[in-house]
Amino acid sequence: TNDQSVLTFDPPIDTNHTVLDLDLSILPLTLNIGKLLDILAAIFTQQPIIFFSSNYSKLVTTLECLLYLIYPLKWAHVYV
Repeated sequence: TNDQSVLTFDPPIDTNHTVLDLDLSILPLTLNIGKLLDILAAIFTQQPIIFFSSNYSKLVTTLECLLYLIYPLKWAHVYV
């Protein structure tokens, strides 16, 4: 017989989580896939990261998108 189990994972119900009001398409426009994966790896391994840009609004939007992508995890370092 074929013994298979089906696992389902439901996201946690979080009433404090707001609706995303950001355009996630900015990530591939501002970062190539290699850099995006490097940044996510640094985030998940809790490495401090310094970001800089000549375009402040694009920088803030990009960082907020990155923080949204790691939800429900939280950034543990300084975020200024």
